[in-house]
Amino acid sequence: MSQIRPITPEEREIYSNIYEVVNGQSTVNLDEGTINIQTPVPQKDFEVCNIYNVSSEENSAILFHITNNSQENPGIGLNFILEQQFTMESVELSSLINNKLGVIVYNDYPHDFNQDNVNTIQEDIAEYGFEAISNLCENLIGNPSPGIKPLGDPKNGCGGVLIAQ
Repeated sequence: MSQIRPITPEEREIYSNIYEVVNGQSTVNLDEGTINIQTPVPQKDFEVCNIYNVSSEENSAILFHITNNSQENPGIGLNFILEQQFTMESVELSSLINNKLGVIVYNDYPHDFNQDNVNTIQEDIAEYGFEAISNLCENLIGNPSPGIKPLGDPKNGCGGVLIAQ
């Protein structure tokens, strides 16, 4: 079950974008087999819809699908922290390639999101690796990398790469 709380002044200094994942704020504990994701969101009505394993042969990655159950743009303010802890087993991760986990936080209306979106994101991770995640973050601020297609639609997300402990 996800939790949401107001962002602290210290956290405002750490995060640059909504939906960003920062190593240390979010963690992977291999000994316990747990993953804890924290990401800033603009409104308090966000929740986690589902978490998908979108790993490729070269990169371990998960898709963290979130929503505020609206098709309206939620804004870009760093106002709240959405947090969820879960097990690696629950997302079918038995280990991590190079002890790294790419996390894609993706905001989309649940009825508009489907397996085709998951497949597109998985293909992008296979083709571009973790650069696909940074491109998604850059797309938020209108500066995507040339040559890399955006991850799906509505192109409203970010993420980061975690180093396992």
